[in-house]
Amino acid sequence: MMWQRNIQYPNIIYAIYFVGFGSFICAFLLQYTSLFSAGVCLVILAWLPKVYLKYISKRLMLFNDRQKIRLMLGENGQLHFSLGNEAKLPVLFAQCRVVLDDAVTIGETEGEKRNTYTRNFSLGPRQKVTFTVPVSAKKRGFVKVRTLEVTIKDPFNLTYATLLFNRLVKKEVVVYPKPLAVSGLSNIVLMAEGKLPNTSSIYTDHAAPIGTRDYAFNDPFKHIHWKASARTGQLQTKMFEQVIGMTWTIILLIEPGYHHHITMVEFERSLSAAAYIAQFAEKRGITYDVFVNIKTKGSGATISMPADTGIRQLIKTWELFSFINLSHIRTKVRGALSDIDKAMTDRRVIMMLHIGRDRSDAFFYNKWLKKGHIIYTVGMDDDRAMLTPLAGRGGAVAK
Repeated sequence: MMWQRNIQYPNIIYAIYFVGFGSFICAFLLQYTSLFSAGVCLVILAWLPKVYLKYISKRLMLFNDRQKIRLMLGENGQLHFSLGNEAKLPVLFAQCRVVLDDAVTIGETEGEKRNTYTRNFSLGPRQKVTFTVPVSAKKRGFVKVRTLEVTIKDPFNLTYATLLFNRLVKKEVVVYPKPLAVSGLSNIVLMAEGKLPNTSSIYTDHAAPIGTRDYAFNDPFKHIHWKASARTGQLQTKMFEQVIGMTWTIILLIEPGYHHHITMVEFERSLSAAAYIAQFAEKRGITYDVFVNIKTKGSGATISMPADTGIRQLIKTWELFSFINLSHIRTKVRGALSDIDKAMTDRRVIMMLHIGRDRSDAFFYNKWLKKGHIIYTVGMDDDRAMLTPLAGRGGAVAK
């Protein structure tokens, strides 16, 4: 069954039973037929609500269609819940109650129950009703339905049944972190062959000519543009766009247990800065991957996003950042860095957001610098973040 049912019997039901059976006894002793009939009516009156509620509760359905809405802070959205009555009797008096996680508020609700939606409804036989729940994003988070409960009253309004949905409600709200601008990203250059335009690069994309110029004696013969040469009467050579190739790695590390020493503001700003870096990379067409030292069931020392680019990569990255909370931080930084080190193959630009750094990571940073990786730490100011190259004297990290 999809519902956990609990039928409440108020004192008035027991009182009606008591009076009804008392009428039986009096009718038997006094030989009053009318009193016996009254007793029968009272017993039926007390018994029918229970039968009605059991019948209806077995035939009330939730259409558990999957829905996920994605919101930025301050944005609004709507969740839809549909109930159906498959019984041959109507539902006359009922109320639906939905409780969501507290990263969102519902409609115009105020006070302590700002994440609770209630709606009274009635439902005819074989009918369906849909509720639209307006939600507003108030803080970063991954919102699920905590409680979905339906209360049904009998037609005489004597008793009621509470139906608690005991399966996963397939409704989710993802509230993304608000990107915090990180200065210095536009100045990052890694000289490697690729397809990102860069006027100072020594590499060119031979598959993308951008024009022609007069031929010079040291130009390769294969780059001559014969049609342009015939048209101008002078040898012309193809010009190609100067390009570089970069992979960015965003690493978010938090010392386990350090959450007792940091504020939620500091934690949220680190996630917001990481979200901005991912957004910047997506706009520039830069491939990037993500590593966070949180452990989920069946995963290794970290959870990661494989290297990719495009809007789908950004959505998956922001959803990961929405999911993270401090209680997930269980992996020690050194163990996480050991896992990350195995993925450091090609040269790349590494963005470090390390909360509670204790210098035990210097071994890996020095190793990556020697391999030709470029490492930046992301520092926080009042209303912005900035990049700082990570290198000590001679290109090594101070221990």
